[in-house]
Parts: sequence; C-alpha cells; structure tokens
Amino acid sequence: MDSVKSISLVGFMASGKTTVGKQLAKRLGFEFVDTDDLAEKFEGRTISSMFEDSGEAYFRDVESRILQEVLSEPGRVISTGGGIILREENIMALRGASIVVWLKASRETILKNLGRTEDKRPLMRKGEAEERIDKILPARIEKYRKAAHITVAVDGKSPANIVSEILFNLKKM
Repeated sequence: MDSVKSISLVGFMASGKTTVGKQLAKRLGFEFVDTDDLAEKFEGRTISSMFEDSGEAYFRDVESRILQEVLSEPGRVISTGGGIILREENIMALRGASIVVWLKASRETILKNLGRTEDKRPLMRKGEAEERIDKILPARIEKYRKAAHITVAVDGKSPANIVSEILFNLKKM
C-alpha cells in the first residue's frame, strides 16, 4: 500500500463513510479527510446553511473544488459527501486519482444510522427521512456503482469488519 493513491469512500449519507474512513486511515497510516468538514471550514458555515442560503448548485461547486484539492495528494482516506457522484467530473476525478470504495448501505441501515447522528444533513429534515431516502437513493445507486472500484455491503457489519473487507479487496487489486 506504500505507493497507493488515496482511497475515496463514496456512498449515501449515513452509510458509515466517516466512521469507517477514520479507522481505515489509522490502519493504513494515511491521513483522513472529510470533504463535508472541509467545505464547512472553507465556507465558514454549515452545509445546511449553504443549501438554504446559496442553493444546492453552489454547494456542489464548493464540493467539487474541495475534491480536486484533496485528490491532489496521495496517501489519504477521503470521506466524500453522499452527493459527490452527482457530477460526472467528480466521478472521473475520483476514479483517476484514488481507489474508490462504495459503502453500499440499505435503506434500513441508513435510517438506523441517521437516528444515531445529530441531524446536520440538509436533505434530511426531521420526519421526512424515509420519504427523502426513497426519492434520492434509487437515483444514486447506478452512479455509486459506476464510481466504485470496490463495493462493500455494510448492512449488519461493524466498522472494523468493513475496514477488514476493504483491506482484503485492496490487496487483490
């Protein structure tokens, strides 16, 4: 893994990208970066406020710029926002500069994980999560599949088991 590019984690919100990413980075001795956190630091405001005040297209522009920046250095585990794959240029950048791992979570796992996190997610308003997931997730599945070099189904698995599965798949590449 010494000469490896970065590893980018993609998947729907609450699929475990940040939790798994931190553990994977530690195991590999890589730097961990979260594109959503960087977007908030860069803008000096939350993603929710970017959506509300400037619109989704504005946020997607910020997200794409940050992605280009984080992909410029190897040896990172990158946790991406759930919608990073909505732009074809992001998929191409991810695949070109990193090994892309799709953390594939079912609707049920996403809902369970959303219940555990503070709701800072602009596309998930209280009481609307199931309806929003049903609307957004099916449209994104093919894009996640297209982006991924490796797919790991996360349902019912611990973060440690998911990390082990990713490492196993990386060795086969």
